[in-house]
Amino acid sequence: MMLVEATMCLLFFPISQVFVYVHLRSVPTCRIFMFFFALVNNVGFYNILILAVNRFIAINLPLHYHKLSTAKCNAAFVLTSWVVCITLNLPMEFNGGVGHYGVNPVYGGCITEVVRPELFDYKTLHSYLAIYFPLAMTGLLYGCVLLKQLSKCKRITPASQMTTREAGIIKRKLRIFWMLLVSYVLYAFCFLTYPVLTRALPDTVSKYPMLPLWILLIVVCGYFVHPVRVLQSLDSSLRCCCTTLCLY
Repeated sequence: MMLVEATMCLLFFPISQVFVYVHLRSVPTCRIFMFFFALVNNVGFYNILILAVNRFIAINLPLHYHKLSTAKCNAAFVLTSWVVCITLNLPMEFNGGVGHYGVNPVYGGCITEVVRPELFDYKTLHSYLAIYFPLAMTGLLYGCVLLKQLSKCKRITPASQMTTREAGIIKRKLRIFWMLLVSYVLYAFCFLTYPVLTRALPDTVSKYPMLPLWILLIVVCGYFVHPVRVLQSLDSSLRCCCTTLCLY
């Protein structure tokens, strides 16, 4: 997951900006580049969803966690995300009014072509399935886990039979998932800013060519924040999951 996000930051984003500065006019080059750019970008979103599913299973189905977190299952999850994203991005490579990639006629560089109103706009469906769906499902899973931890915290009373150690574990897990939820909101803000603004204010974005560059800065911040958050929370999450398994 971090390799995918590092590839976006260190390779695809710099190349996309260079294409604008050199006023690239090659349509085949843009289509090939945009396919892999969108593919890796979408795989990153589905990797976030896979990580959320993994954490959801670890907390809600601890007895089944080891069966579903083997190397084969993880490889199957990752492979599925690549197959799904390739399938979603292939229609963007073809003409016919479904919403394909092309060249910016004014500034150069690669863009998504504007589809005529009477034709089917596939790029809107692509945005919902490749961006909004995995982010929404990730938020739903984290929200469900957080609600479960909040309900457990309400049971921590002097009259309960819960030991101090068990109560401490629940409170620590709650802090972790509050952190995950807050970081998810920040992550979603960073990555949804660009597609939302470019769809809601297309004329403004096209009028000011420097505006997309500043918006992409917010996206890059999201790529920076997410791997750091994963590294910070990984050990604590594993400790809590192992403790939960021991209690069960």
